[in-house]
Amino acid sequence: MLLSDLLKHTPDIFEEEQKKLQQASAKIKEIADFLNDSKRKSENSAKVLDIQNRLIGNDVRVLFVTNDFFLKKLIDSFKKKG
Repeated sequence: MLLSDLLKHTPDIFEEEQKKLQQASAKIKEIADFLNDSKRKSENSAKVLDIQNRLIGNDVRVLFVTNDFFLKKLIDSFKKKG
């Protein structure tokens, strides 16, 4: 990441700038983690809907899973069954 390189090469005499770069880097990591988690949840929801559609068809939407643990177990069990 460019920000990490910039922070590495910022001389110690620029203490205030280093602090701001560290804060920016932490905020960017926080945002990236949030986006990655949101993407993972979205992909898992799509998998659940696909499983549901295979089992009962496209006309009915009965399953909406928000619990990540349950969702992972459901997807894993379906993968094992084929």
